[in-house]
Amino acid sequence: MREIRAGKTDRAARLNHEWNEIAGGPGNRDPPTLGGANHHGAGMASQQHQIERDRGNQKEVLRKNSPREFPAKPEDVHPPSSSAGAVLNHDQSIALEAELVSTEAKDMAAKQLARLVAPKTAKAAMKTAKPAAPAVVTPAPAPVAIETQGQLRDGVRASDLETRFFFGAGTTKPIYRATDLINYLPHDKRHHYRDGYSMAEAAKCWLAANGRLPPAIAALVGTDILETAHFEYEITVWGRGTSMTDIMAFAPEHPLAIEAKAREAFDDEVRNWVYKEEAENPRSPPHRLRVIDKYAEAFGASADALMELRYQLLHRTRAAALMARQCRRKSAWMIVHSFAPLECEEHARNRADFNRYVSLVGETPAFKGVPVRLAWVDEII
Repeated sequence: MREIRAGKTDRAARLNHEWNEIAGGPGNRDPPTLGGANHHGAGMASQQHQIERDRGNQKEVLRKNSPREFPAKPEDVHPPSSSAGAVLNHDQSIALEAELVSTEAKDMAAKQLARLVAPKTAKAAMKTAKPAAPAVVTPAPAPVAIETQGQLRDGVRASDLETRFFFGAGTTKPIYRATDLINYLPHDKRHHYRDGYSMAEAAKCWLAANGRLPPAIAALVGTDILETAHFEYEITVWGRGTSMTDIMAFAPEHPLAIEAKAREAFDDEVRNWVYKEEAENPRSPPHRLRVIDKYAEAFGASADALMELRYQLLHRTRAAALMARQCRRKSAWMIVHSFAPLECEEHARNRADFNRYVSLVGETPAFKGVPVRLAWVDEII
């Protein structure tokens, strides 16, 4: 019995020593006592309660000394600051780290899944995609060849040709076929376009040349290159009158003032033109006589000598010289393009008027240093 009691005493002393080390030294709290089972369980519960109470006391001390690092309420929790080095409480720190780890894990998983799925998706797309049809290149349509001049004269549209023909000055009124002129004429002058007359025959002839000068004109001027051609081209001449050139064409080196003629006569002789408006305007004759004096001076002839000439030939020559000056060309042409049958009286009459004009002013009269070559071309129709 004594040995048993001695053993119990030694065991109690040993437990008391271990407790002192756990509790922080002797005298902190009562050591557990040995006894039966119930007594031992009550002692352990008391120990656990004391540990939790001490922890609470320690937390209170920490919260009092460091309220920012150890907040007491959830709303007092602040995010960590790189400068302050704040520390969250244990539970909050774990929750934040878990949230960060969860977000990073999701991103990594999404990227990995994309890398794994992309090859499979590409292969599936290659299997299901239909091969692209080869690109079809449509060649530009070849220009429509005009087999005969008669085709275009009958109204065949030349829209496949480069547009070189226009009505009036500028390029806002293009002409693709001869009859397009009718649309641009004033209503009271549309009857001027008639087969067999100069306007219609000249238009059909020039548009039949496929964007070049008509062969007879090209042979005369030495080139078939046509830049543009303008029907019914107005230009102001001496006396503030208007010279309405049938076709003002532009070759690389010269403007060509074309006076088209079929069976029509040239306009009035100069002596008739001077006095034509005398009844309506008594001041007209003196004004027109001054105009003729300017032509006489330019031609080096007397005004009286010009009275028997056709005034149309004078101002058409002047228009050619003015156009050369405007486009900075050194010279110009004034060409009578005749469409009258060679054996008819109208052809003989017109040719005689032209020859009289050339015999007086010369083959190349000049206006202020701009020479104008005069020529006659017969077109067989």
